[in-house]
Amino acid sequence: MKAALYFDSAAGFGEWHVLISTRADRNLRETCRKDKKSFNIIVKKIKELSNGHFSEDNQKRLAGSDNGIPIFEAKMTRDSRLVYQIDCVPEYDSDVERQVIRIFGIYTHAQLDNRLWDSMSHQLMKRGKEYKHRCTFRNRPRQVGDNVIMPASFPPQEAVEEVVSGLAIPIPSEYLEEVIVLSVLEKFVTLSQVRNFNGIFADHDVAHVFSVSPKEKEIIEHTSSCFVLGRSGTGKTTTMLFKMLGIERSWQLHSGSMIKPRQLFVTRSRVLAGRVEEYFTKLMQSLALQGTSAKELMEIVKKKVGAQQASELMIDVDDESDWRSDLPRHFSQLQDEHFPLFITFDRLCMLLEADARLSYKHTSDSPGLIEACSSPSQDNDDRSTISYDTFFDAYWCHFPQSLIKGLDPALVFSEFMGVIKGSEEALSTTERFLDQKTYVKLSHRSQSTFSMHRDVIYKLFEQYMKRKKGRGDQDMADKSQAILDFISREGVPGERIDFLYVDEVQDNLLIDIPLLRALCKNPDGMFWAGDTAQAFGSSFKFDALKAFLYRIEREFEQKNKHIRPQLPPRSFQLAVNYRSHGGIVGCAQSVIRLITEFFPYSIDKLADEKGIIDGAKPVLFAGWDENTVRYESFLFGDRGTRIEFGAQQCILVRNEVAKEKLRKEVGDVGLIMTLYESKGLEFDDVLLYNFFEDSTVDVSHFRIVLNALEDRDLQKSSLSAHRFDETRHAGVCSELKFLYVAITRARKNLWIVDYSKKAEPMKIFWTSLDLVQICTPGADVPQLAVSSTPEEWRISGRSLFQHKRYYQAMHCFTRAGLEREASVTHAYHLRELARGHPLISLRRSESFLVAAEAFLLCTQSSKAPKEKRAYFKAAADCFVHCGDDTRAAKAFVDASEFTLAAQHYRKAGKFHDAVQVIDAHRSQMNEAVVDKIIQVSRLYFVKESKLDDAIKLFSSYEEGLEFLEDYDLDVARATLLEKMGRLAEAAELHLAEGRQLEAIRLFIADRENIDSEDRAKKCLVDCLWQQLSFGRSKSADNSHLHALQELLHRVSDSRAEAAEMAEDSEVLMFKAISDGNTAQLLKLGLMFHGDRNAAALLCLDNAFVSIPKIQVAKGSEVSSSLGLFHIYTKVLGEAARHPDPYSNARIQKLLDFHVLAEGQVLVKKETFLHDHCMRRNSPIIRSDDGDLIMSRWDFLVIYRNALSDRLRTRVLAENGICEKAKALFPCLSFAAFKYCNNQQCDRDHLDSPALTNEAYHMRVQLHLQQVLIVQSLHFVMRGDETRRLRIAWITRLYEALNPPYHMLGHISNLDLTRIPDAQQGCQVVIDWLRDLLYTLDPRENKPTFLSMASILAGLSLDFDSDAAYSYVRQAPFAAPNGRLPPELLRNKSAFYVINDLIEFLEDKKQYSLTLGILFLNHVLDNTLCFSLDILCDYTDHLCASIVVHFLHRKWSSLHGITLPRSYLIRALKRFDRTPRDTHLMELFCRCLGELLGRVFTTIDSDHLVYEGQSIWKHSDPIRNAFIARICRCMCLLGYNIRDRDERLRKQIFTAITTLRKDGRFLPTICYRYISARGWEDLARHVRQSARDSNLDEMVQLHDLSRVPLPNYTVSGVRLVAFKRSDDIVSLLTSPETLTSKSSTLKATAAAFTPQQTISSPAKAALAPFAEDNPVEEEDKHDVEETDLDVVGQNPEGQEIMGYQTYKNSNTDAAFSEEHIKAATTFMILYKQLLRRRRKAPKHGLASHRAQVFTTYQDASCTIEWPNGYYRLLFLGPLPHIMVCLERVVSYAKTAKDNVKKRLTRVEHQELEEVSERLTKMTSLLKNSKRLQKTLEPKSELHRRRDLQELESSVSEVELLVQQLPQEKRMELQEDLNLGWTGIVKKLVKVKKPKPLLEVDDIEDDMY
Repeated sequence: MKAALYFDSAAGFGEWHVLISTRADRNLRETCRKDKKSFNIIVKKIKELSNGHFSEDNQKRLAGSDNGIPIFEAKMTRDSRLVYQIDCVPEYDSDVERQVIRIFGIYTHAQLDNRLWDSMSHQLMKRGKEYKHRCTFRNRPRQVGDNVIMPASFPPQEAVEEVVSGLAIPIPSEYLEEVIVLSVLEKFVTLSQVRNFNGIFADHDVAHVFSVSPKEKEIIEHTSSCFVLGRSGTGKTTTMLFKMLGIERSWQLHSGSMIKPRQLFVTRSRVLAGRVEEYFTKLMQSLALQGTSAKELMEIVKKKVGAQQASELMIDVDDESDWRSDLPRHFSQLQDEHFPLFITFDRLCMLLEADARLSYKHTSDSPGLIEACSSPSQDNDDRSTISYDTFFDAYWCHFPQSLIKGLDPALVFSEFMGVIKGSEEALSTTERFLDQKTYVKLSHRSQSTFSMHRDVIYKLFEQYMKRKKGRGDQDMADKSQAILDFISREGVPGERIDFLYVDEVQDNLLIDIPLLRALCKNPDGMFWAGDTAQAFGSSFKFDALKAFLYRIEREFEQKNKHIRPQLPPRSFQLAVNYRSHGGIVGCAQSVIRLITEFFPYSIDKLADEKGIIDGAKPVLFAGWDENTVRYESFLFGDRGTRIEFGAQQCILVRNEVAKEKLRKEVGDVGLIMTLYESKGLEFDDVLLYNFFEDSTVDVSHFRIVLNALEDRDLQKSSLSAHRFDETRHAGVCSELKFLYVAITRARKNLWIVDYSKKAEPMKIFWTSLDLVQICTPGADVPQLAVSSTPEEWRISGRSLFQHKRYYQAMHCFTRAGLEREASVTHAYHLRELARGHPLISLRRSESFLVAAEAFLLCTQSSKAPKEKRAYFKAAADCFVHCGDDTRAAKAFVDASEFTLAAQHYRKAGKFHDAVQVIDAHRSQMNEAVVDKIIQVSRLYFVKESKLDDAIKLFSSYEEGLEFLEDYDLDVARATLLEKMGRLAEAAELHLAEGRQLEAIRLFIADRENIDSEDRAKKCLVDCLWQQLSFGRSKSADNSHLHALQELLHRVSDSRAEAAEMAEDSEVLMFKAISDGNTAQLLKLGLMFHGDRNAAALLCLDNAFVSIPKIQVAKGSEVSSSLGLFHIYTKVLGEAARHPDPYSNARIQKLLDFHVLAEGQVLVKKETFLHDHCMRRNSPIIRSDDGDLIMSRWDFLVIYRNALSDRLRTRVLAENGICEKAKALFPCLSFAAFKYCNNQQCDRDHLDSPALTNEAYHMRVQLHLQQVLIVQSLHFVMRGDETRRLRIAWITRLYEALNPPYHMLGHISNLDLTRIPDAQQGCQVVIDWLRDLLYTLDPRENKPTFLSMASILAGLSLDFDSDAAYSYVRQAPFAAPNGRLPPELLRNKSAFYVINDLIEFLEDKKQYSLTLGILFLNHVLDNTLCFSLDILCDYTDHLCASIVVHFLHRKWSSLHGITLPRSYLIRALKRFDRTPRDTHLMELFCRCLGELLGRVFTTIDSDHLVYEGQSIWKHSDPIRNAFIARICRCMCLLGYNIRDRDERLRKQIFTAITTLRKDGRFLPTICYRYISARGWEDLARHVRQSARDSNLDEMVQLHDLSRVPLPNYTVSGVRLVAFKRSDDIVSLLTSPETLTSKSSTLKATAAAFTPQQTISSPAKAALAPFAEDNPVEEEDKHDVEETDLDVVGQNPEGQEIMGYQTYKNSNTDAAFSEEHIKAATTFMILYKQLLRRRRKAPKHGLASHRAQVFTTYQDASCTIEWPNGYYRLLFLGPLPHIMVCLERVVSYAKTAKDNVKKRLTRVEHQELEEVSERLTKMTSLLKNSKRLQKTLEPKSELHRRRDLQELESSVSEVELLVQQLPQEKRMELQEDLNLGWTGIVKKLVKVKKPKPLLEVDDIEDDMY
């Protein structure tokens, strides 16, 4: 390899090797171009020197005293001189050093300055005396007297100090810059080699191996792996490149005997990779110049012009989609000719990803366009990988401000990538990132950046991961980890490389290292180079790299002990900086010293960096503050006279905010860049502006640097050093690294400007070490700005452009006067600004549009075709980002990117344009993309009915039909058939796909087929059932409805001709629905009811869309409306409770749903059930494109809930209207006084003639009808809602039966035979009463408790007297446990007043009346809330009972009792001859008086309520009616009971007449009582109180057995004579004695117990629903179980039907042993039912599986099984396979139908996806149906028992299942595993010793 780097001398050159500087090379090329004669003279002179001709003209000493190194000049012409030096360098092929000639340049005589070369001489003297000796030594001439001298050789120097600090003689400042250039920046190459000389002659821009230092030479020649550490500018990349060149050259010299080495150079920067490759190429090109003839050299000169122009194109290399287009798409496809390979790490990963088939693309908005609308060159584009710019733009701004405050986004991103995800520890975790606990516990020494903020950083990391997942992005760590996983599984794809070179390795993650290492098969062929001091916030360290690689190698050696172990890699350090002089290097090294001293674990330790030459120290401006003249005026000039910085000068600021602030203050004075932007760049002069001021680190933290000073230096400073704390001061480490990067950007001059106090510690540190020059106010400010030539500005601009610093490059080109370049750079800058906006924002789109326009302008000024195409392409990309695909496509056409142009025309929906591009440029386009666009264009044109355009893409109509059939595009195919005149075929096609409307239209239009008209009529009815199905909104599809209505009227008009049509009545029904004819719908509903309940329900549901307004209707009208509504609720309820609706064809038609395979149900979109699912989020199996598919069980739940909700909604709406109907509620004021003061009264005002028995029964009938309607909700509503409704109507029914005024009637008038459906209504009332009694709780609803207890107990005894005696007392409210409200305890004792009430109402015991009186007294004494009307009913009943029992006990007869007939009938209803205690009669009288006073005066009357309000809040007429009623009751008591001293009558008279003192106006019925002058007045008035009533009368009983009939009559009183007391009730209710019928609720009648079975009309109503699928006897129990579980949806253990019980109640007295035994039996049976229900699979996959297994079990009984093994498979694994297969069929069919629907309305962007999916589903359905037929239970396969075919079919099923979506596959995974394992997978049979097993047993064990 050593020899390969050097070459033979050219002709004419001698023993002396000639090294020329880059300046001298430039001089020679310029002279060669301008003056060939002068060039030949110079060459001749160089050859003379090369041959050792050192004459006086050739070696005249130009400079150098005895203390310096001699520098010579050689005279060539009169004015030109060659300046050179005799140098001594190591010989390449031996261990000696040899003298050489080092030419500095070609100068004119005027350019020679002796002082400059004296300074250069003294600078060279720094290398030591031995060096001087070797340079000045001369061999003796070969001939005496001759001046030809050969070069001398010397042994290698030992321990030579290359750089000596300090100068003996200082270099004058005016020469310092030139000395730096000559000593540091110039590179010397060997001119005497053939290739170099020829390169100059041809003016060919080739590169040459220049002279390197011994240390660099050692690295280049090192033969094993190595680590090279060096700061910026120390030559790391050079050594790497020269080593690659040596290896490549060695192979070229011995290509016949050795394999070409595969060398790979990897770096993160594409610019660096490109530059290194370019330089390497130039080095290799120089090889080709060796032995080149003069003619060939002239050809090279001609070609150079074109190449130079190409190299100067203004194109961003990252925009070149063909960058490295010479490479294959896969790493495994790399060939030897691709090497040496220079590539970025990201591109390397893409090659590996292609092999691993990994994809990291952004999720497209239109998935169908991912393939069609992406460039083939972008398949492996890495833009989806999160870069720092992406992180900053798309992530950072979305993090909580409270977390990111004060944090640097670059450092945070580096922490995420380098530590949490990219560290070695992260690679070993399952999640591939550190958990929070591990991260927080990391050593603060090794990871010091955020050691104090790790909790915050990890919260940000969690936010980052969440957002990354949502966006579908991947970062660099994800990419590396995925590739590592692939390599660990399958190994490196293809051939591995021989030599690996990784430059700037610190820019990689640590987890990238094993990936790179795995690619290199040569353990001694790795070269790792970098500098951790240049990494912003990076945690990468070479020590960690070495340790990691060591562990990798040891692990590899353990696994592969036969392979030669690796030689230990050697570490090299490069400490000589060739870029900057000693002044800058020393300052930078001081920063490294601080980092190393305070943070030794954060940086790799290296030898002190040194410069070749000392230079000007950095200038630190100090002493300037806000109180002095601002230094900006000295630095940048005044506003009027701005200083312009030069092309190689830069102002560095900390961040973008600081940059914008400075630019606003000083304008565009030069290049202003942030530290991040400056990375990788160098400038001659750098001004570091406000670095410390803009830092987030506090000044106290910076003061730790003072600890590095000596004590004496520290004592001189004004600041004290703070104690260093590694954790607390971790932020200083990053600041020092930033500072190091900033310093090392400068090559010649560094100015530090900062007046912040934060800068003071560093100023003290630097000044103490004499590393900076301080510039204070008043001192001479150094000249900062220097002028630059336009060419220098151009070169600087080109460099910045290549580094993507577009804004700064634009500044340079503007200064250079290059308008075109400036406009191009401006366009790129605009694009960068656009990329910085949030991804989804209007501003981003607008910015990309501006950038696109700028690129289009650039195309006008560009002349190079490649450049112009690049700008058009950039403009097109910008148009893509702003969403303008049309303009993007046009720009792509101009860029000759025809594939992309067609793709974006297609994306924009410009299919005609896309087709035109294809027609014009098809040969230049990607054929696969062309085919896709042609295909989708066909679909689009057909979809848009542009058949003429579509036909152009087909060869014929038949081909078009075939195409549409292949894609199953039935609508388009039918349309095409229609255009072709084949109407019947088109209609049949529409009909087959469920499009009846189109079919009807075509059938009507078809005049050729005589059957088409009949088909049209039948289709019309079917279509109407769908379009006007139950509950479907008429607005769901107005276009269809309008068309159907038109067709409907046409058909209905011809009914006379089609009277025999079965659909005739249904046509009328739909016409009525369409017309909104409610009367016709009601008529048809009644007609359909009983036989065709589905049609009846549809009619009635539409009729009752709006509830009839019955608020002011008459009673008969209300009754008729309620009757119809009751039929509707009954039919609707029966439908809701249907046990098997999915199997009933009429219900399917009614609700427009369909039953699919394997027990699934399809619910169509916009139907009643679908809308219900959408509103309620009901459970479904699958939802595809609108329609819903669910299991039968889920459907049953939804079906019942939907109809139940419908029923509930309609009934509640009707109930609200019925509550306001006047016919149900007469006005009390008007009935009593014939007037009503309430102008807004909503009660019925009935005149006296209208207060008839018929009116009374009508009101009761209306209430019973409404009770039946509300009862229809019994299976729908539960709990409190049901209870409230029932309480409301029970209360209203009680008021209807017992009106508050006697003129309105009484329950004694009730005759149930006069009320239709009274028996059914009364049974419902009895059920309600029982339910309410058992839910009545004294601790709840205290205001209404007593009233409700009285109502419920009273009505129970009236309607169900025999049974009520039992269950009323057993009800919890009558015997509650626990603490009772004290107000319900009489006399503060344990006497519960409810028991008093019940005892009185039952009236069976001696003290019943006494307890009744005590109850009344307790209510009044304790002011317990009670309804006044109910309390008056109570007092009336109590009064009558007292009178009857008192007189019967006194006279042993009922003779002489005078009471209203209603009083008597009720009192005698439960009368027996058992004596009753009446001694509290006077207390009762006092209670009545107290009640009268409270109502009259309203004092203490708050507890007396009427209609929910206290009585005092009601008007006077209402209270007066109750006053008259109480007075009447009191007078009746006194009238019948007369004691000796008439004390009772006096008490009554006083209580009544005392009220007249009030003096207020009273109506007659009240006034006549209160104004009475004596008892006779009261007696007269009470006798006349019932005279005007049509429903009641005053009756006096006359016992004929005691007294004969008198011959007189009493006014207002009817005499009723009886012989036996048992005959009295019959006499009172006898038709002969009454003008109207009386109540049939007789005291002697049997208890009313209606049958609980469904009546025959109800059975008839249910029959039509069930007739298609009658419920078998054995299914009845299942139906009941379903009802229990589905309807109501009550979870187990909750309250059912509102019932509740009291624990630990004493039931011994109330319940017998038979009761307890029966309850226990019910409980056991119910628990068994619940267990069965829990175990039974009700829905979903379990239910389906059970059905399939049952089918196979049934089929197995019909098959003969000579082989038991196949039977096991048939009954075991095979049903699992069939379950999977049927699910696949169902999925494919549903998916296909949905895709077909979607295709008709899909936008063009989704056509590819939809068509591809349709093709896939068609194939899936076809194959699955084929296998379903093969494997079905009755298949011939099972008859043959062909195991091989069975296994093959099961394997096919497995492949089909894999095509399902993830969730579907997971659902079937268990069944698939069971089936596949049992049939396909071969189980290992273990042979066992005797006894042998039977074959059948073995087969049984196998499954």
